[in-house]
Amino acid sequence: MKEIILEVLKKFGCSESGQSCQINLQSSAAQELIAIALEKELNKYVQRLVEDIVSPSDRSLYPPHQ
Repeated sequence: MKEIILEVLKKFGCSESGQSCQINLQSSAAQELIAIALEKELNKYVQRLVEDIVSPSDRSLYPPHQ
């Protein structure tokens, strides 16, 4: 999850434009934007986890019970 959070935060760093910018984390608007972006990516991650648990694609990871 840490990697996902760092990737989302990088998108708010303005590095793509070649300029540096800073987000005011005390701003409720900035907090909301970051929270929405994090929620979107973390939901994808959690959904994949649940799918892997419910129906794993590689059955060899789960040996049969004896």
